[in-house]
Amino acid sequence: PAQKQISKKTITKADGTTKIEVEEVENEFSYKGKLSIYVTKTATGEEFEPRDFNLFRLHSKTINLLEVLQDCKIEEKFMDIENIIITPTKRGILISNNSNCTILKRGNIVANGKQTEIFYGDSINIATENESCEMIVMYKTLKPN
Repeated sequence: PAQKQISKKTITKADGTTKIEVEEVENEFSYKGKLSIYVTKTATGEEFEPRDFNLFRLHSKTINLLEVLQDCKIEEKFMDIENIIITPTKRGILISNNSNCTILKRGNIVANGKQTEIFYGDSINIATENESCEMIVMYKTLKPN
C-alpha cells in the first residue's frame, strides 16, 4: 500500500469565531462521484436548495463535513459537524462519526466513535445533537454530460 501523508490545516467553524486544526491524510484510494446535500431543517429556518459536492477533485485526502458544507456555501451553524470525517475506500466512502450528531444509515444509528461505508445510491441522515439542524447526504455517481 501507498504510504499515507499527513498534513494539518486550519478551518473556521460555522460560528465564525472558532478555528480548529484538522489533519488531512492522503489515502491509498481515490474519491469517485459526488455528494448531494439536502438541508431539511435549520436552526434559523433558512432554506437551502440541494447542493452537489464533487469528490473526485480531492484525490485521496480526508475531509470533514463542515468543509463540504462551507464549499457548498451552506452557511448555517451545524454544531459538531466538523467531527464527521469522510475518507475514500476501494468501492465507496467511509463516514466516521466522531461527533455528538445522530447519523442514520438505512434506519441504523452510526454511534459516536463508529464508522460506516456508503456506496453509490446510499444516503445518510444527520441531525445535530439538539436536533435543530438536519440534512440528508447522498453519495452519487457522476453522470457524463
